[in-house]
Amino acid sequence: KPRNTQTLKNKNDMCSTTSFSMKSLLKSSIGLICIPLFALYCGAQVVVPVSSLPNVIGEYNVSYVRTNLDLTPLLGSPGSNFWDFSQAPTADDMPQQLNIVPVSDGGNGDSFPDATYAQRFTGGIYAAPTWEYYQTSNGIGRSYFGYYSAQNTLVDPIIAFPEPTIDLPDPIQYGQSWDRKVAYQIFLTLGGAEDIEFSESASVDAFGTLALPGFGPLPALRFTAIDTYD
Repeated sequence: KPRNTQTLKNKNDMCSTTSFSMKSLLKSSIGLICIPLFALYCGAQVVVPVSSLPNVIGEYNVSYVRTNLDLTPLLGSPGSNFWDFSQAPTADDMPQQLNIVPVSDGGNGDSFPDATYAQRFTGGIYAAPTWEYYQTSNGIGRSYFGYYSAQNTLVDPIIAFPEPTIDLPDPIQYGQSWDRKVAYQIFLTLGGAEDIEFSESASVDAFGTLALPGFGPLPALRFTAIDTYD
């Protein structure tokens, strides 16, 4: 799934960077995420339970997104890090909001009957509201059921996976790695469909503290992911 560049404004949220394209439209992505989520210390490590991810109706964050910024110097390196994202917003930043909403929000919940909540993105890089549909389970992780996005007018906006994929395990901790796969179809607005096979290889390769505007320092983890669409 696409992950979005975000500067955190809420301790319950995530910061990630990535690039992606979809085969003709969909290809591959490399992502990084820093997670300051009610983290627990276990020795020198940070342990993040999946239940601390945003999942309660009414939770939200406001991010500031900039598309012309090279984040490479801020991403750190494997091992221990201090990530400084405390820079104040500038005139080049676009406000972007994430809201935790009921699955019925937006009117497409029937396509995701087993999801228990949705993340709704507005503003920033989103020309139109976008919804992602989830369920979290202790000891298992976060199940991702698909999304609704009208960003690309060439494909049907509803992408419902035949089976959910666990995009984050429970708990999340340094040194962890996982793989996931899901096969699904995208339907073209001009007719026809295209089969997509998505696979991801991810690892939690860094830990440390994270400074955010108005927050911090906060315990954090970083994972890197390589996403492939065939």
